[in-house]
Amino acid sequence: MARTRKTRIGQADLDAAKAEGIAFGRNEGATAEHERLVAILALPEAVNRQESAFALALAGPPSLSVEQVQRVLRTVPEDATPVEPTAQASLENPFLAAMERGNPEVGACNVIDGPWRGPTAQSSAGEG
Repeated sequence: MARTRKTRIGQADLDAAKAEGIAFGRNEGATAEHERLVAILALPEAVNRQESAFALALAGPPSLSVEQVQRVLRTVPEDATPVEPTAQASLENPFLAAMERGNPEVGACNVIDGPWRGPTAQSSAGEG
């Protein structure tokens, strides 16, 4: 009969394993919920029922599957104003939708003097 070696596991090891398991579970749960939200908002039934889709995705019970939300959305009347193609694209790829809208002027801004234009000869001469 082979002799087995007993390994002692200390409280610190148990605490570390527990913390690792909790972190892993939270990450898996967040990933699953994100995938659920994206799937709900990308449903064909959600295109002209965005308000209802958002409500079901974000405020509805998290136990509702994508298929259950899809069945509920089929029973909801469409929104009065249809969704533009770029709005549907933003559900599928928010980055591309943002790029289609054009680039805003971005930068530091002084409310009194207007947009920052970089250091000027006057401002840099007085610094030392």
